[in-house]
Amino acid sequence: MASHLLRTASLSDLDALAALEKDAFSYDLISPRQWKYILTKANATVRLTCDNDGYALLFFRKNSAKARLYSLAVSDSARGKGVGAALLEDIYACAKQKHCTEVVAETKHTNKAMQHIFENAGWNVFGTYRVYYKDGTDAIRYHIKVEHV
Repeated sequence: MASHLLRTASLSDLDALAALEKDAFSYDLISPRQWKYILTKANATVRLTCDNDGYALLFFRKNSAKARLYSLAVSDSARGKGVGAALLEDIYACAKQKHCTEVVAETKHTNKAMQHIFENAGWNVFGTYRVYYKDGTDAIRYHIKVEHV
C-alpha cells in the first residue's frame, strides 16, 4: 500500500472537506455550518489526507468505549489507491488514543465499495438499520475491535 500522509483537519479546510463530501456523496451531505461545529465544538476528530483527497470523521461519546466512524470520503481521482485503507488505519490509532476499544459505522446497503473496504479491513457486520437514509435505503452496520489492529 502506498504511504498517505494524514493530518487533523481545521477550519481552514472547510472548502476541501465540502468538496470531498460533494465528490463522494450524493445524499445526506454535511453542511458548512455542521462542518464548522464538528471542527470547533464536537467531540470528534477529522483526519484529512495532506493531498486533500480523502477524510475520515470519527465521533466520540463521553464515557463510551465505542467510537463512531460517521463518514469516510475519498475523491474519485484517489479511489483504488489505498487512501480509504490508510484513513481506516489512522482512525484506529485515534480511537485508541481516546481509550476506545471498538469503532462502529454504517454504510448504505448499495455502497458495495465501502462494504468491500470494511470487510477487507476485518470489520464485521452486526446489524442493519431499516430505511436509515433520507432516500429510504437501508444501512448495514459494521464494527471492529481496535485493540488488535
